[in-house]
Amino acid sequence: PAVAESLAPTVPRIRTMMIPPTKIGDVIGPGGKKIRALVEECGGEDKLTINIEQDGTVSFASFDESVIETAMNMVRGVVTEILPGDMYKGKVTKVLPFGAYIELLPGKEGWLHISEVALTRVEKIEDVITEGDILEVKVIEKGRNANQFRVSRKIVLMEEQGITVLEESEVSGASSPSSSSSEGSGSSSEGTLVENAVPILSADTGVVDGPQDRKPRFRRDRDSYGSRSGYDRRSSGPSTPRDKPSTD
Repeated sequence: PAVAESLAPTVPRIRTMMIPPTKIGDVIGPGGKKIRALVEECGGEDKLTINIEQDGTVSFASFDESVIETAMNMVRGVVTEILPGDMYKGKVTKVLPFGAYIELLPGKEGWLHISEVALTRVEKIEDVITEGDILEVKVIEKGRNANQFRVSRKIVLMEEQGITVLEESEVSGASSPSSSSSEGSGSSSEGTLVENAVPILSADTGVVDGPQDRKPRFRRDRDSYGSRSGYDRRSSGPSTPRDKPSTD
């Protein structure tokens, strides 16, 4: 007899996967809290049944194949260890003025800073990324939270185009407004004065560095006792000059 291409809707689907036995506790959670939350998120016990064996065999049973697939992906997200250098295609879940969150795996997300979005400088991240976009990113490092990571899209673009770090700095520098303005004025970045910067005063009350459009504030000279010139800290009157050696 010919094999049926698909099961009848009344026949439950059963699929299995293997996980490391050491990760069983992570999937179940304290008192079964995590596994119950997973089942509820997939529609409840009427929609899905999960059974975990001691050897790491996880069985999923449901009448809906899509429910099983969702549950399996959630379990993979729990047991998969994300390491720096790993590549992921993830969905943008939230966009902020200075970056975006990307779902790497169910329950694990990456933080994409605005400086890691493109090869050139990005002024407004919403001009490049919108919520729901699918982006390929590379994990840079682990974050403070165990389920959060720092990711980069710029590194992926560099690798695709064969751009080295030195070449990337030249590209980003050429697109920076500050670099173009300094080149046009004929001055280097080291000699550029920062507007409204506060001058730095030395111990000798002279200006060491800083713009000259502000009047520098000078410290008053102090005598050997640490009091201001002309006044003695120990009295309210003028300080007594030191005795000079007798010439007699």
